[in-house]
Amino acid sequence: MTGKGSYLIKRVLMVVPVVFGVATIAFALMYLLPGDPASAMLARSGASAEQIAELRADMGLDSPFFIQYFHYIGNLLQGDLGRSIVSQEPVSTLLWSRLPTTLELVFAALLIAVPVGAWLGVVAAVNKDSWVDRAIIVLSSIGVSMPSFWLALMFILLFSVWLGWFPAFGAGGLGHLVLPAGVMALGAVGTIARTARTSMLDVLKQDYIRTAWAKGLTRRAVLYKHALRNALVPVITIVGLQFGWLVSGSVIIEAVFSRPGIGQLLLSSIIERDFPVVQGAILISALMYVLLNLLVDIIYAAVDPQISYE
Repeated sequence: MTGKGSYLIKRVLMVVPVVFGVATIAFALMYLLPGDPASAMLARSGASAEQIAELRADMGLDSPFFIQYFHYIGNLLQGDLGRSIVSQEPVSTLLWSRLPTTLELVFAALLIAVPVGAWLGVVAAVNKDSWVDRAIIVLSSIGVSMPSFWLALMFILLFSVWLGWFPAFGAGGLGHLVLPAGVMALGAVGTIARTARTSMLDVLKQDYIRTAWAKGLTRRAVLYKHALRNALVPVITIVGLQFGWLVSGSVIIEAVFSRPGIGQLLLSSIIERDFPVVQGAILISALMYVLLNLLVDIIYAAVDPQISYE
């Protein structure tokens, strides 16, 4: 087996302990929070302390931590994420119904951020120390530093209230996706652009690039055939990290734009103390992040065959 093949197998196997660790941390955090699901379920019914204690016993919440933990892991291994305290629906059903909306938003933001950020970074590197370079650096810094919730409100005010170009709330057609995806993409564009600029500048200093210039190759051939491919490797790493940032950022963006995704479900479940849904949402978000980073490792081999995985 080649070095790359064995490395990728190891990376696939690493998914298991990572997801297991996330599940453990999520369970421990929910266990340590004050209150419990039984109290939350009966809080609005005016139940007595005896009734709450009886429900806690029925749900196994009066058992020691490790008993509850092993019960949770056992159910998890069977694909059972539990039931929502609020709606009494299976958590897996709630999450799978919301997952497409969140994935649509995250990948739409990446579809905007990756080409735009990479292009801006390359343009800045090629025009180093010019006004174009400085303008891109300034714009990238502004995009990274702006709070997403404030930017979302400004987008709603400008493009929905004043101009009336796009709907502000809900999910549906492409029009409902433009504003939230644009807000999420701006911060990622700044990070990707700065990374692409730094990487491209490093590549342009390499000896093989000087050799390509000396051979009389065209500017386009040197930049896009020889330099860009190697400069993209760090950018791919940043894209994997940005995916995690976008998934976590979707909590605020979906809440502001009232998009029925996992982020909005997670936020409402935290407020309602719906612990099983919170645990399930954290687990699914972590799994998406781990799987995309696994995909990034696979893409490395296609972009740069010289990378060694030994």
